[in-house]
Amino acid sequence: AMLTELLEEARAIGDLSSIAYSLAHLVHVAVWRGQLAQGRAYADEHAQVAAQGELGGQGAQAHYNLGLVMAYQGQLDQATAVLEDVAQSPRASVWMRHRALATLGFVELSRGDPAAAADHLDQWHQALTAMHFGEPGYSRSHLDYLCALVGAGRIDEAEAFCEELEEQAQRSGRQSAASVALTGRAMIDAAAGRVDAAQRAIAAALEWYATSPLRFDRARTLLVAGQIARRAKAKSEARDRLTEAEAEFESFGAAAWQRQAAAELARVNVRPSAPSGLTETERRVAELAASGLTNRQVADRTFLAIKTVEANLARVYLKLGIRSRAELGARMGSVITE
Repeated sequence: AMLTELLEEARAIGDLSSIAYSLAHLVHVAVWRGQLAQGRAYADEHAQVAAQGELGGQGAQAHYNLGLVMAYQGQLDQATAVLEDVAQSPRASVWMRHRALATLGFVELSRGDPAAAADHLDQWHQALTAMHFGEPGYSRSHLDYLCALVGAGRIDEAEAFCEELEEQAQRSGRQSAASVALTGRAMIDAAAGRVDAAQRAIAAALEWYATSPLRFDRARTLLVAGQIARRAKAKSEARDRLTEAEAEFESFGAAAWQRQAAAELARVNVRPSAPSGLTETERRVAELAASGLTNRQVADRTFLAIKTVEANLARVYLKLGIRSRAELGARMGSVITE
């Protein structure tokens, strides 16, 4: 909200430097919220304003931001080309280079190659350590690093990094970092065969994300939760988590991550649920819609994308055999959650 207000004020007086500054940060906010199309629009405008105003530093930032959004949208080859250009540029600052390396790690995770991701993210972590940054909100690639280390089988290193992140989260009070640490702890426990502990940790992480606007991180946490549930042979829970993750990624326009969720879902061998069985998210959306809220209001209340709300309602209508909001209100009282 503060950045949007600043952007409007800067546009009103033609302050190109402040316009570029606002857009640079709004790109990241949009990506974190899963609003990838909006993030791409901000990134494109940022590049145009930086060029128009001959803003050298902002031009480099705009180039990185474009690679970032391409990576999230699943344009992986294009993102790699942009990000490698940033990382290898002799004019790139340490700040810019370490973020480009981190995002290249994200690209490799998007491709399903955790070992290659870890190679990039090792350099990201080394740069942060050398700069003595202990604030986990400064450079938000902790989830990527944990996924890469666990996926590459580097469990001891994942354990050490998770402990480091837990300490940083405790010192800073940053709950988003604490939730990422819980997700990391869940992945480490699952890899060690401690499935019950893994399920408790991932459930605690998802509880925090239930009221957070960090929709992309939440969708990735749902993906991890589905993988852990499948390992625990909780097939129905795995299906629900992975189905919701896939729907979220689809609504974001995150093609590579949608494919990963769909592939995981295909590995869950379970019969379809009874028509009346609603998932937790479907029930929440249905109850709010039945109370008279519009789809936009439901989205705002649940921190879901509007397309995700619409997809959930479509599934609710199908399961309940109804076609209208009026029928939904009449039926909600008799629905039994699976």
